[in-house]
Amino acid sequence: KGAISLTTLFFATLGIGLVAASGAAINHVFDKHYDSVMARTQYRPLPLGKVSLSHAISFALILLIVGSVILLTFVNRLTMWLTLLSM
Repeated sequence: KGAISLTTLFFATLGIGLVAASGAAINHVFDKHYDSVMARTQYRPLPLGKVSLSHAISFALILLIVGSVILLTFVNRLTMWLTLLSM
């Protein structure tokens, strides 16, 4: 016992990755104004208007929900809650 199955490891990695990606997308939403005035980030899709705020928020929510459901269904409730709390 003690060893994690490859299936559980796969779904844990996938779920945690999707929730983390959701956090990154939300960060881009909050930083849109700052990104538009910085030379390094001014050409990102949100500051350029290639992606709307509503689409970015919807994308982030979809990633969050799908990642959370994967963790809850294929891993366990504790992993889901700890991942969400780390946001």
